[in-house]
Amino acid sequence: SMEEALQETGDKLGIPEFNFFCITLAIQRETGGNLAETLSNLSEVLRKRSQMKLKIRAMSSESKASAYIVGALPFIVFTMIWWINPSYIGGFFTDERLIVTGLGGLVWMSIGAFIMAKMVSFEI
Repeated sequence: SMEEALQETGDKLGIPEFNFFCITLAIQRETGGNLAETLSNLSEVLRKRSQMKLKIRAMSSESKASAYIVGALPFIVFTMIWWINPSYIGGFFTDERLIVTGLGGLVWMSIGAFIMAKMVSFEI
């Protein structure tokens, strides 16, 4: 039947929009009514869905850029201070307590970077 053919095609393609189309046609076939209006409504819903995907992608890109900047800032500041006054920050390479403190900071930064990466990576 037509419904089975559409369902099989939808399964093979794996495109959500086509699956919406198949469901719309199946419902329309059972209930009747104005097919043109139904397809017009479907196209509007799919268009709004596409716009929402773009908005979400833009917002997550903004969050990723902020995360990169915040993550890089401590290394940039450390390097700048080391370049301007090496003796001021030289203890991080010789004093055992400062080495442990620096490594602890790196661990916490890594945990924060992991959490931020999980927060901004999601399936749309």
